[in-house]
Amino acid sequence: MRKLTLTVTFLSVLVVGAVHYSFAKEKFNDGDRSWSRDKVKRYIRRAFAGRSEKEIKKIIAVFDAESGLKCSKISKSNDIGVAQINKIHWKRFGGKDRLKSCKHNIDSAKIIYKEWGNSLKAWTSYNNGKYKNYL
Repeated sequence: MRKLTLTVTFLSVLVVGAVHYSFAKEKFNDGDRSWSRDKVKRYIRRAFAGRSEKEIKKIIAVFDAESGLKCSKISKSNDIGVAQINKIHWKRFGGKDRLKSCKHNIDSAKIIYKEWGNSLKAWTSYNNGKYKNYL
């Protein structure tokens, strides 16, 4: 029985390790403008690593409410990308076209998040509570 338990434990470690390793090796190219929803979520998790699971789920919900997690989404008010970066930020983050990159948009959102005291108060869907429909 002990040998079977050790074998199962060893195999479990191998499988979990392989999944973690493949996630760590995933490429998030800066020029990509059409990631799947799952890939967007994985990159948000990576970009906001160190935040609590509850906070990461809230961040994903806010961005989902803002853009449907679409990298090239442009709103009626000209907010761009997954995080719907407002035009007042375009210049400092490399311009409108640069912000259509999934990776760059999320990385820029993280900077805004930090500038607002690690808060989502810069996003309308957080302030009006719309994000709660996406949790």
